[in-house]
Amino acid sequence: MKGCTEMETKQIIKVARALADPKRVSILLTIVRRGELSCGELASLFPIVQSTVSHHLQTLVEARLVAMRKQGQHHYFRACPETLYRLAETLQQWAESISTLPGISATAIPSLGTVGRRQPAPKPCPACRARASPRL
Repeated sequence: MKGCTEMETKQIIKVARALADPKRVSILLTIVRRGELSCGELASLFPIVQSTVSHHLQTLVEARLVAMRKQGQHHYFRACPETLYRLAETLQQWAESISTLPGISATAIPSLGTVGRRQPAPKPCPACRARASPRL
């Protein structure tokens, strides 16, 4: 397993915290399923006020799970799946490194290849590419 740098650890924690809230997960899944949406459009889909949706969106942006673009007075949000792909790869590396510990059976931990075929990571959206950082 490659060692996790301090910056990588901080990013993993941001993603984990962002995904720990059920409402944020619902907002993220809505963006994934419907595509780019404004904060107002998202607020109309949930039984919470727009300021709360905006707060959740800011957390998702900070975790690099969604990207935001501004057009006039409106802010539009779209999913950045690269972060989830990187997180999945990191967790897979951790699982594989655990399987090398004494007393742990390598067959007890399936690889991504046995769980499902790993697809190549999508090309990053322009906003995510602009903020590119080291891998998780």
